[in-house]
Amino acid sequence: MCDDREKLIAYLYDEATAAERRQVDAHLATCAECREELRSLRGVRQDLLAWDVPAHESVMNVVPFCT
Repeated sequence: MCDDREKLIAYLYDEATAAERRQVDAHLATCAECREELRSLRGVRQDLLAWDVPAHESVMNVVPFCT
């Protein structure tokens, strides 16, 4: 699992099946590297959720269509 970030991300976003969650839980119990990776991923996720994108005008210019 140490080379399978997708499993950690699925675990983080609650997209893993119950069996996959048990597998990740068992692995995390013995792997400090993956626990740290999951901690970092959680931090990034929290930062992204807290990001407040400022309101802005559209960058698209509407060009009238002439016939």
